[in-house]
Amino acid sequence: MKANRLIWTLLLLISEGILQLPAQQTDNQSVYFERLLAEAEKGNAGFQCIVAEIYTHGKYGVKSNQEEAAKWFRKSAAQGFAEAEYCLGVCYRDGMGLPQDSAEAVKWFRKAADQGYVVAQSELGACYYEGVGVPKNLVEAAKWFRMTAEHGDAQGQQNLATCYLFGEGVTKDVVEAVRWYRKAADQGLAFAQ
Repeated sequence: MKANRLIWTLLLLISEGILQLPAQQTDNQSVYFERLLAEAEKGNAGFQCIVAEIYTHGKYGVKSNQEEAAKWFRKSAAQGFAEAEYCLGVCYRDGMGLPQDSAEAVKWFRKAADQGYVVAQSELGACYYEGVGVPKNLVEAAKWFRMTAEHGDAQGQQNLATCYLFGEGVTKDVVEAVRWYRKAADQGLAFAQ
């Protein structure tokens, strides 16, 4: 009796679309991706960026394809979509689907950072701090770290604290360093604790 109820419950869940068999999930994922791709092909920058992310990570039944991901990031970035600009920078930085080119990566990080994209601001600060793709410039690094820190980014707060602790790009100020380390630690950043 209990087995019959279980079977009927499962059949009801399947018929209502609440529970899906693996083949149904694959079909739905494929349909979902095709819808996204159709919008991306119409020129929608947001959908182009989503399609690029799917190709980057190999989701929704689509195999990972870094070249295809870079192509879609480029289309979206060309329209000024900040997240795609940042991601295209990552592609150049890491040589994912494109030749590795630190200077080109910085160019795209800056475009996204100038739009207020916090992750890109942090990455740009790191480029200046390390001298990757641009000449090393600790003042410029601290400027970008401050922007991210003031937006509440824990990593930016930690980076700015380190600048204050060692007087890199800013006047050395241990009290200010501790203040920023505390803010980062309050957000759970282990190193800052």
